[in-house]
Amino acid sequence: MNARMRDQLIAEAFSALEPTSSFGQLTPKCVFDEVTWPSMVDVLDKRLSFLAQHRPPGEIVGAIIAHDLYSEYDKHPYEASGPPASIGILDLLDEMADMFVRRDFSQKSKPHMVLHIWVGATRAQHLGKGVGI
Repeated sequence: MNARMRDQLIAEAFSALEPTSSFGQLTPKCVFDEVTWPSMVDVLDKRLSFLAQHRPPGEIVGAIIAHDLYSEYDKHPYEASGPPASIGILDLLDEMADMFVRRDFSQKSKPHMVLHIWVGATRAQHLGKGVGI
């Protein structure tokens, strides 16, 4: 249940605050269904993503989805000629990761070498309180 709540928080923040999502009028449900939940399901077993929970009342106030860059790139290599993503910003992010891996990293990538923090969010009322997301 916490993973679903975490991804809903990220989807809400992403659809409201990320400029291309706002411009495209993406709903939190669309971002959740198309981006955050599939991404989380893909990396959940790696235990690199986390959430910050306010006690009490147990409200999730921040979340991060992260993965091992090598494993993710190996599993889902960038294909410039492939079909476009349903959400345009994803193509840009994939291209940027590809440029980093192939050009900027300047060494052979190995598993567990680079943590890629893919997306994070903090509820507005908890900003500046040391949540750090």
